[in-house]
Amino acid sequence: MKKCNFFSILLIVISITSTAIAYRTYLSFVQARTFTLHFNTREFDKVETEFYDNLITDLPNLSATCIPIKAIKASYLSYKKNPTVEEIILAKKYLKEAIKDNPYIKIPEAELSKIYFYESKKDSAIYYGKIAFEGIKKNPVHFAHYVAALSSVGDTATIKKTYETYNKIGYKDFLIDKIYVTAMSEIIDQDKSKKITEAVEYLGVDDDGYKVNIYILNHGRDNVFKAMEINEEAEAYFSNQDFENAAKSFEDAIKHNPSEPAFYENAGNSYMKIGDQILAQKYLKKAIDSFNTKKGKSEYLYGLSKLLSNEKREGCYYLALSHNDFKYDLAYSVYQKFCN
Repeated sequence: MKKCNFFSILLIVISITSTAIAYRTYLSFVQARTFTLHFNTREFDKVETEFYDNLITDLPNLSATCIPIKAIKASYLSYKKNPTVEEIILAKKYLKEAIKDNPYIKIPEAELSKIYFYESKKDSAIYYGKIAFEGIKKNPVHFAHYVAALSSVGDTATIKKTYETYNKIGYKDFLIDKIYVTAMSEIIDQDKSKKITEAVEYLGVDDDGYKVNIYILNHGRDNVFKAMEINEEAEAYFSNQDFENAAKSFEDAIKHNPSEPAFYENAGNSYMKIGDQILAQKYLKKAIDSFNTKKGKSEYLYGLSKLLSNEKREGCYYLALSHNDFKYDLAYSVYQKFCN
């Protein structure tokens, strides 16, 4: 009889425990629908404190995507607009515990690197950033946190080595290229950076910020910003139909930053407007031969200048090239008018 009672009690205890675990798992899945959205959109700061205070982090301890729930709870604390010192300490505690929950995903290490970076604890930021990057090299976020930490101590050699390591795995991500160039352009000058840009494809990339950082690496910050200032003056001359001063100003901009294809294109266009087709073609051909903009405007302008020089055959060839290869709108109508 006693034996029967023991098994009955044991069965009741197991049933209650199983039910409690099942209920907590259910609640966790309900919470997961919300915190997954917050994690993907990084909208942690818009959440009521009550939600993350009650977040279940231990049973289960991983989300459906294997992210430790403690790491997500830490994000609610660290991504607040004005987290307190106590909240940051608690966030770091959760992140370190999250590493034990899933040592393979490396999100907690990346977040720790970010926190230590903002605290100016450079050694810790580099330590955790390196673990995150080496754990998952294809993740731009991990790369960014590690490079940011290295930038804080001006360690360009390791940044370059890290970027080369990423390249060796045969995976290309423009965001990683952009992070690399931005970091390097912030901490070194042009004399030390000539070889750095060799690994990075930038011409034809439709991202002004990225190209400006490449230009800074190649020509120095002062030259690049001076060229931008001169370019604004040149565009004002052009708008006012003062094409002679526009041409000279675009030429001046080229002297400071010879890597910007628009300067050559605009200088050529300005010279074409004042009837100097020799100089027009010089700059427009440079824009075509040295830069891969893939927009067709340089080819169109060069073709137009050739027509104005009574070189119909070559002019029509470049107009056709502009239209057929790059779909530049104006090229077709001019070709139809003068080349048929």
